[in-house]
Amino acid sequence: RNVYLMMLPGTFFTGYLMCPIMAGIVPYFWNMLLMKTIYVWHCLPGPLLRILRMFLPWAPQSLHRYPVRLAEKGLEGMELGVPWDYSGNIMLPSICCALLPLASPYVWQVFRGLFFWAAFYYFYCRYMHLRFMRAQYYTTRRVDSMANIAWGLPLSIVACSCCIWALRTGRLPTDAKVWVKLLMLGGTFVLSFVLWVVCYLILVDPFWDRGEHPNYDDPSVEDVKKSTLYSWFNCNPAYVLKCKYYIQDIDPERKVFLNPIACGHDGKSVRFFEIGKEFLFLPEEKQEEVESEQDDRLEFETYLDAVVCWLEGDVKSSKVATAAAQQMQESLSFAEAMMSRQILGDRSE
Repeated sequence: RNVYLMMLPGTFFTGYLMCPIMAGIVPYFWNMLLMKTIYVWHCLPGPLLRILRMFLPWAPQSLHRYPVRLAEKGLEGMELGVPWDYSGNIMLPSICCALLPLASPYVWQVFRGLFFWAAFYYFYCRYMHLRFMRAQYYTTRRVDSMANIAWGLPLSIVACSCCIWALRTGRLPTDAKVWVKLLMLGGTFVLSFVLWVVCYLILVDPFWDRGEHPNYDDPSVEDVKKSTLYSWFNCNPAYVLKCKYYIQDIDPERKVFLNPIACGHDGKSVRFFEIGKEFLFLPEEKQEEVESEQDDRLEFETYLDAVVCWLEGDVKSSKVATAAAQQMQESLSFAEAMMSRQILGDRSE
């Protein structure tokens, strides 16, 4: 009964429903309040503003200017956490399966809650992954493969429960000693888990690359740019800054610097690739389309932005191209800051 009261509704639903509030709405309003208090209203003495600045993400040293790029970083959402999603998919069924040896009327009710959780969790993950969290790259399938191996844990608990009920119903010798029964239970658990892992590794073979992936063809930089926006050039902060300032200030005609530049769509303008800023690689007319379609009724920021704009008055600029250019400049400044941190880190080492 205590496990049932713990699982429903707390473990199954409450924690997941609190995540968008505590990881989305509350940080949004809190960080927005700090930004307004420090850099817009400036309504407190300097020492107090410096104390509040320590709680503001990506806050600069200055109390008079908060760059757009840093403010954007301070308000961005949490990363897509696939490993944490997998942990719930393994632990919750394992806890429910651990109740199978019990003869209790709450066991089937827990599994009924697990069924409703599975249906709820499907739509919950679709919303959180596509509308709430920001994109995150996972370059290998190692996490998925280890999660599939860990799925042998709830399967082995089910097998162990079957052994327990076989002992209780007399299908297995009931007059055996206690240590023999414990050995049977442990052997059943281990054998089931090993059988699952062996079948998964042999039939699926998730860790072996056969060299059939297109990345093994060793394409050129030009071939990669045809299918992706990012490349080695526009993902390297040092190289992007070199293209931006060396070419424009020292070698504008590119008589000395003959390497490819970290460019955008037109092949001339310098761009620094970052997740969430892919639209800066598009032409200006395409950027206007992206800006006009950025609000979505399924994203909570749409309504929070509307509330903030209503409280302050509509201060949105209609010059989308100018805003995009400003964001690109802030992105380059951010790349310069990243490069400076790397240099300082190397010097300290």
